[in-house]
Amino acid sequence: MQQKLIATAVAAALSAAAGSAFALAPGAFDPASIPQVYMSGATAQNGGINNVVRLICTDGTLDAYSTGKQVAYVCTVKAGSPLGAAYDNTAIAIHKESNGGSGNGVNPLINGTVLAFVDLSPIVSGFTGCTVDTVSSIAASGSLAAETVRNCPTSQTVNQIPQVGFSDVDPPILGMASSGPAGSLNLYSPNQLTFGVAVSLPLYRALQTAQGLANDDTAANAPSLSNAMVQRLFQASKVNTGATVGIAGDSNRIYPLRRGATSGTQKTAETYFFNLNIPKQQFTVNAFIAPSASYNSVVASDAACGTASAAPTAGVGVVFAGSANEEVVNCLNRHGAGGRYAVANLTTEFNAFANPASPAAAIDTNYATNFRYVKLNGYLPTIDNMVRGNYSYYSEQVITSLSTLAGTPMNVRDAFVAELGNAANVTTINGSFTKWTDLPAGRQGSGLLKPGIATACKGTFASLGTTPDSDPVNYLTKNPTSALVSNAIPTGVAVCPPRF
Repeated sequence: MQQKLIATAVAAALSAAAGSAFALAPGAFDPASIPQVYMSGATAQNGGINNVVRLICTDGTLDAYSTGKQVAYVCTVKAGSPLGAAYDNTAIAIHKESNGGSGNGVNPLINGTVLAFVDLSPIVSGFTGCTVDTVSSIAASGSLAAETVRNCPTSQTVNQIPQVGFSDVDPPILGMASSGPAGSLNLYSPNQLTFGVAVSLPLYRALQTAQGLANDDTAANAPSLSNAMVQRLFQASKVNTGATVGIAGDSNRIYPLRRGATSGTQKTAETYFFNLNIPKQQFTVNAFIAPSASYNSVVASDAACGTASAAPTAGVGVVFAGSANEEVVNCLNRHGAGGRYAVANLTTEFNAFANPASPAAAIDTNYATNFRYVKLNGYLPTIDNMVRGNYSYYSEQVITSLSTLAGTPMNVRDAFVAELGNAANVTTINGSFTKWTDLPAGRQGSGLLKPGIATACKGTFASLGTTPDSDPVNYLTKNPTSALVSNAIPTGVAVCPPRF
């Protein structure tokens, strides 16, 4: 989720130290004596998770060991952190597993299923085979600690049952229960995530030309797609070209990129565009086309992205599915670099104007920044448009844990729930989301929204036929006063439209 760019001078310094320097000595992190917390689920929330970890850790002590799908944050907890005084100046390891998306933030917890996490044992022994990633490493910023990212062998994993999960949607929307053999879940919803329709850069420019817009990256000249067009692009038994989206005479194929069945990103797109998973709704259109190509590595090949088909026949070799959003970004970027048209659904923390678009080498930076977010029905995916009810393509974040959770895992969960609903911290997180340079002063681009206290908006989840009822949703920004300041929305514009 994170897209922070490190300053050139800092990158150079890290590069010089890339051979061996650790924030803290590996021997300080003995798994036998230091608490390790295991979290899993939605990739769309990795940026927020990363920033909360940086808020918890003492500057100069944070290393992030990553296999691309798993990351282990090890650091010394700073005094006064959200974990509480008992953890001041003590070491901790917080793991995040991102393979499979939101489904892995629900079912493994309630069924007691093991997932692969970064194995810290080789790190403790002093040899890891991990190398410093100078592009993804991050300098300190305000209350957020610097982070040294280390890319590790994909085989450096160990099986553990996750203790805390993250999902982009409620478990029933994923077709999952909230209880199972291991017990029942507690659910928390600190904020909402902005989703957008992303297209490869060649398609974006072609849409601009067809719609009489300048070929630049300003908000004013962002092209627009309608819901009906997006439905068509992902609809079963359809082969689409530029002509499908209003580019007269354009026969270039548009490659649809999607996620798997357990993805919250995928379920949000299905719910929003096709009315799926909402009880008592009649399906009036065909569902998403099934994937015909998929992969499970952080860097795709052109063939893995669905370009190997000899002919553009319906559903044959043209529909890619990734096990994480980063893989979809990789394929978008590859299609863009290859001059091809492609379309995907993503959360807007994948910054179309920044390189890289994700931490821990999950994004192939050789092909970065070759996609853009389009307007949907004439509106950009910005906080302003969401607050006003003009843009409703977003979902509410869900953090899950067993009701029996206790000790350090419970304290870590509580810290994440609190800080992902904290105005100041989410303002920082929002700073890395996609934004357009010509937006009015004082307006945030895309970002996170927070459930508010307006009782008139209570019952949003119940209206979708899901349980339990969420916190009230009033689409205010994370700034609790709604004052006209950076990353906030003026007073008097908050409304309560349906989420989907």
